[in-house]
Amino acid sequence: MPDCCGSGATSALRFRKPAPLSKDPCQGLKKVRLTFCAVLILSSLSWINANEASSQQDVCESVNFVLNDDYPGGNMGDCRVVGDSIFELTLKPEDEPPINPSPWYGFQITRREGVEAARIRISLRYPEGFTHRYRAKVSSDGSLWRLLPDDATRTDNEGTTDLVIAIEQATTFVSAQENLNLAWYDEMQRTLEHDWPALQHDVIGHSLAKREVVAYQTNPGAPKFVLLLGRAHPPEVPGALGFDVFVRALAEMRRESCVYGTLRDCRFFNRHNFVLVPLLNPDGVVLGHWRHNLGSTDLNRDWGFFEQPETSAVERFVQQLEAKGAQLTVALDFHATNRSILFTQTEDDVTDPPAFAERWFSKVAKATQEIEEPGYASGIEHGPRELSDLGTSKNYFFRRNGVPSITFELADTVDRDELKQNVSRFADAFVMLLSEEDDMNRQTRMHAPTTDNACAIAFERLEACQDYFCFLLATNLTSMIVLNDIDVLSNTDAANHAATMLIAEQNASNNPELRVTDYLKLEGQLIELSGPEISNIHASRSRQDVHGTVRRMITRQQWLVALEELTSLHRQMIDLAERRRGTVIPAYTHGVPAQPTTYAHQLMAYAHSIGRIIERLREGFNRLNQAPLGASVGNTGSYRFDRDQMARLLGFNKAVSNSYDANFVSTLDYRQELADILASSTSVVTQFVANVHAQQRNPWPWIYVARDQVLPSSSMPQKRNPRSLDRLRTDANQVLALAHRTRLRSHNVDAGMHDYRLLDSVTELVTETIKMYRGFTELLNSIVIDDTRALAEIDRSFAASAQIADVVFREANVPFRTAQELAAAIVEFARESDQQLNELTQRELNQISRTVLDRNLPVPRGAILRALDPIYMVASRKGSGGPQLSSIDAQIAAARTQLEETRFWLLQSKSTIIEAESALQSSIFDICSHVEDELTDSDNAR
Repeated sequence: MPDCCGSGATSALRFRKPAPLSKDPCQGLKKVRLTFCAVLILSSLSWINANEASSQQDVCESVNFVLNDDYPGGNMGDCRVVGDSIFELTLKPEDEPPINPSPWYGFQITRREGVEAARIRISLRYPEGFTHRYRAKVSSDGSLWRLLPDDATRTDNEGTTDLVIAIEQATTFVSAQENLNLAWYDEMQRTLEHDWPALQHDVIGHSLAKREVVAYQTNPGAPKFVLLLGRAHPPEVPGALGFDVFVRALAEMRRESCVYGTLRDCRFFNRHNFVLVPLLNPDGVVLGHWRHNLGSTDLNRDWGFFEQPETSAVERFVQQLEAKGAQLTVALDFHATNRSILFTQTEDDVTDPPAFAERWFSKVAKATQEIEEPGYASGIEHGPRELSDLGTSKNYFFRRNGVPSITFELADTVDRDELKQNVSRFADAFVMLLSEEDDMNRQTRMHAPTTDNACAIAFERLEACQDYFCFLLATNLTSMIVLNDIDVLSNTDAANHAATMLIAEQNASNNPELRVTDYLKLEGQLIELSGPEISNIHASRSRQDVHGTVRRMITRQQWLVALEELTSLHRQMIDLAERRRGTVIPAYTHGVPAQPTTYAHQLMAYAHSIGRIIERLREGFNRLNQAPLGASVGNTGSYRFDRDQMARLLGFNKAVSNSYDANFVSTLDYRQELADILASSTSVVTQFVANVHAQQRNPWPWIYVARDQVLPSSSMPQKRNPRSLDRLRTDANQVLALAHRTRLRSHNVDAGMHDYRLLDSVTELVTETIKMYRGFTELLNSIVIDDTRALAEIDRSFAASAQIADVVFREANVPFRTAQELAAAIVEFARESDQQLNELTQRELNQISRTVLDRNLPVPRGAILRALDPIYMVASRKGSGGPQLSSIDAQIAAARTQLEETRFWLLQSKSTIIEAESALQSSIFDICSHVEDELTDSDNAR
């Protein structure tokens, strides 16, 4: 294919001067030349596809091995067989002059059938002027990679590098870096969808080979966006890893800041949209290119020229975002080179925000408290670079928008754990810096000198809503926003009403008597402050849907708190099981001794039950987290507005779809579901308590509660009353009673009555449930097990006698039921003769055996005694899910996985709700600010 848009053409396409490109980023380019190039590319697609297919079919074979690059990311250049186990690869770059003098390589080695594990030598040869740069990595599956040892790599004086590889598997992959291909990006997408609840997936264009160029938006519709670009150059894998780490760190900060910080901390994430383009050059990555896309072009030399579809797609998408009013804040482009360095604007380049790179590095250095030479922070160098004519993203977006536009380079050889640590630090500082910048801008606007500053009186809460009054105001603010959107309320009216409600909130924070729970009383306060027009907020609503929404907001808080407490109990039980993996204890069925088990085995059974309750709570929360706001008195109102938008503004997943269901039926459902789930958890508690309590009848129990958990009798000095067991059972009974109260309040009641909508049905139930969970956790911490007594109890109860039948069945080939009869006869003899099983003599055992089998005991007495050891019995279990250590370890690992998933789910659910509240605050501020701007413009005009 002619090199229309290749390196030679690109090197000639320079900006005439470093002038702003906001109007015409491609000024100075010949339109005829661009058109000709586009036509040529389109007409050559068949050549491209043929070239793509042929480049994936190179195979190089010897007697012992087959080399090929017929897989995504494979490229071994020209291959020559030198010997049975010796190959020579000549690796050529895609164009000259090169920026990176070391071409990419990737190939698969297959050992021929019948060839034993052996060594293979592969020589990597480069044309004059090129060098070996990438230290080889090997993998048996193409996913998990390890560095080839130093002693397996040797470079001679002529620049040829020999790789000596021990081939132990049938197939071995060799690559210049980890081969992060399309499957890796599919996994990244799944992670993004997991981490960012509002993630939007956009196919913004296609490569020359018609592969998708994908952009992800973490918060579509936010007023500001940060652009992150990745993988323009296929071999620069550390840059791709850094991109992934950076985005993961952002997601974690979002969760942590929204859940554990203030609404102000959370605000950054509701006002910023991270626009992620992780794979700019899909063709180059799949085809194992060194630096180019399929159009023979370095994509990081095409910004501003846009001769290639990949960069053009990003530019169009950025323009679309800007057309919707979003503002680009920062552009980061992730790459890799021979050292970790951030190429930034110089001090003379004025950026908005100002001096961004210097402040960013300063924050990282301060946070890590590292003593490094100037110009470094957390192992990364600061590299200011003069603005040039090169069509890099760094030059382009700075010229285009005046924003910090930075090339984030990571060293080819950087340790991957170090990469995670360093990039995470830069992500933390990045958010801190932009958050501070936002706060400064916000404060400036709030206190702008105007004749009627509606924003200056705004009372900004730092803590999330906790009570009924606050949630009432939130529903009002939400209704005001949607009514403003459909022009029922003007911007000025909305700003004034918002200011009134914020004043009411400030007044109520100083006077608790004003924190009312009846909407009409709140409306009375608002009318008194600003007049009857503020009641217009209530258009197309009713007190029914307002109160129904508030009750759900309080219930979902309570729901999450109960789930969090249950998760804490779950963790405590799993931790205790891990500590007691080998503790053998008696077990009971029908109230009498059964086969022994371990305490860990028993605890994990209850942990599994708690895990199932947690799953039900998570599933039920999604049914609860739907808003009735806008349903009015069950039949909606006279204005059509987006009820789903109202729901999202309040942190709900969506609106209840049926307006009659919203207030009258689903209200009953979610309360009963919560009551039923919490009631079921009482059974776990009471069964566990009953098991422990039953042993306290024994003067020498093998399990009991610690001394500080018992109370003495007032008249019987020997008594140790296990008060913690009594109290916990009482708490469980109270939870069960309140759960039944919830159901009774819903029974035989007409739709719309207040009985089943009383909030105390939820609040009192959850309060008592939390008390029960905490009491159970304390009990687990206070339980004492006497291991010696536990084993003695097993022996006294003949609980290991089933082992006699097992030994006779397995080793003497006696029918199973007959072996059981023999074991029962031996137990009965021991019981009647007041002996333990291990005290019976060989003569006695033979005598018993003759009564059942008509012969002496068919197995040695020693085999019986060994089998009767409870510890041996437990350890010798073979079935899955049993008490043996391997099984318990697997169960604990699975339970910890569930714990981690639940922890994440809780953080995600809480952060989404709190982020919505922070966004609601920001929306009100924006309404006020727009009015401020209008007032300022009006004053200036006068």
